Amino acid sequence: DNIFLATVPKGGVTKGEVFATRMGDIYDETGNPAFRTRTFKDMDAPPSRWRDEIFDCFNLDLFHPFNMNAVFCPHVALAQVMARVQTTNTGDPVVALKSRTSICTYVWFMLFLIIVHTTYFSYLFVAEPRGDAFLIATMPLIGLDVLLLCYFISMVIHTRRELRTEYDIPELRCRGCEDCCLSLFCTCCTITQMGRHTADYEVYRGYCCTETGLASHIEVKLPSEFIVDDESTRADFV
Repeated sequence: DNIFLATVPKGGVTKGEVFATRMGDIYDETGNPAFRTRTFKDMDAPPSRWRDEIFDCFNLDLFHPFNMNAVFCPHVALAQVMARVQTTNTGDPVVALKSRTSICTYVWFMLFLIIVHTTYFSYLFVAEPRGDAFLIATMPLIGLDVLLLCYFISMVIHTRRELRTEYDIPELRCRGCEDCCLSLFCTCCTITQMGRHTADYEVYRGYCCTETGLASHIEVKLPSEFIVDDESTRADFV
């Protein structure tokens, strides 16, 4: 199962129609030509249950790239899982591969936040506000951090719910609020469990900085119908 970039004839095509086109390059996250095709791979995830338990983080090597991302850059690890299950930054299903969650968006936004925090606290250090003035001065930044934390937790909840629906996994504990409880109180373990479930790391190597946490030419084959780029055609090679 492969996808590649193709130029669609004027007027478009319909499902099942055959047309000739030149095979184009697929570009990576930096805009450079990467691989001529991307291959959908079945990650051999068990049906209707998780691959392992939520606290089985060390089933992978301690310094496995996904574990490192989940601990030190959980936003990146979550973005990689969201890319695997084909969702956007708002958690909606994608209609084109280019519209799905990208780790570049999260990385640049995190760098922006670091700059904002550094600048703001440098100003506070110089101005040296006291008492209530210090509290008032820090409220905007605290409010921003709380909003971003709420967004992050809500995306973990939404992604876990979408993943359970995709793989037909029932709730086992705290029925009705399992996704919320685990995402809120066991965030890193929840993200790593989703990562292990959507990738067969015994077969495929993990990467820290690729779009899906796997090799750039590999796409995760989901149980549901494939999602392909609106400017590409899926081809089956025999």
